[in-house]
Amino acid sequence: MSWKPRGVSLLELTVAMAIIFIIGAISFPSFNNYLKYQDLKNSTKNFIGQLKQAQQATVTQQIKFALELDLQTNNYRQLKLVQPTELVADYRLGANIFFASTTGLALGQVIFNPTGAAQQSGEIYLESSANGQQTKITVHPSGYVSWQNN
Repeated sequence: MSWKPRGVSLLELTVAMAIIFIIGAISFPSFNNYLKYQDLKNSTKNFIGQLKQAQQATVTQQIKFALELDLQTNNYRQLKLVQPTELVADYRLGANIFFASTTGLALGQVIFNPTGAAQQSGEIYLESSANGQQTKITVHPSGYVSWQNN
């Protein structure tokens, strides 16, 4: 009489579950750090997108637009620089992301002139309070915007 196994034993199932649990426990910290980095990266890309939108509006409408940073509340706004100044849109950085500092920007504003160039060049530092990583956003005199992780 031959015996044929009909399924998985409880021991095999327990070993398989233990292996899955161990792999998950090992990879969770790396995945968690990755998610924290992604928050900073997404906030940086959104902010740069809003800078480029203000620059494009300046070029197409031939009216100065600016992005004004509020370092206390981590909000920033797009302004149309006409008399009186018009608020175009109000934005907020992502959760756990804040403006660490700025250099070279008067009144915390990035202003574009009708040719698309920046009125003043400068740097904006975004930081993640979750892991302390920073991103440096550089606004060049030509209006070109670049970023790098610190």
